Amino acid sequence: MSDRVKVLMEKAGLLNYQATPEEDICLVKWWINLRANKEYKILFGDIGIRNFFQSIYPPAIFLYSIKDVDVLTFACWFEPVGNGASITYWIAKDKRSSKSSVLKLCNSYLIGFNTWPVLITATPNKNHLKRLIEMGHISVGNIPHLDKNNGTLTYITLKSFEGGTLYKGGIKT
Repeated sequence: MSDRVKVLMEKAGLLNYQATPEEDICLVKWWINLRANKEYKILFGDIGIRNFFQSIYPPAIFLYSIKDVDVLTFACWFEPVGNGASITYWIAKDKRSSKSSVLKLCNSYLIGFNTWPVLITATPNKNHLKRLIEMGHISVGNIPHLDKNNGTLTYITLKSFEGGTLYKGGIKT
């Protein structure tokens, strides 16, 4: 891990998943909570927890923050795809508009760009798509049957990210 990535993580209070038993227990609790709150399917579709854990092992990167000892408040992960990576993130409902979450998300993107030149994501949610485009994502096109509806595939580069609202929001490192 580069010194730049270490600084970005430290400034935002991010942890990098190391597959320790304590982290695994924390992630299982998060998984159970997501299922109870009906957020699971939005993030993961129909994959099981074993497939989730497989998807966050290296070469993937899973960044997170916790409150207390084992309650996740933020998660962002990158899965390599070709020469880039897919990016997925989740922020606890009570933290979604906080400055600390904006910093975590901004620094997570910068950490992703430290490893990959392009990040991609897909969403069936029109409101989420609007926020992604404001952040600097570029819409590539529609994906039929992504969810119950069609979805949209987007990508983002460091250059387009630097022109977006998340980076311009005063959260520069």
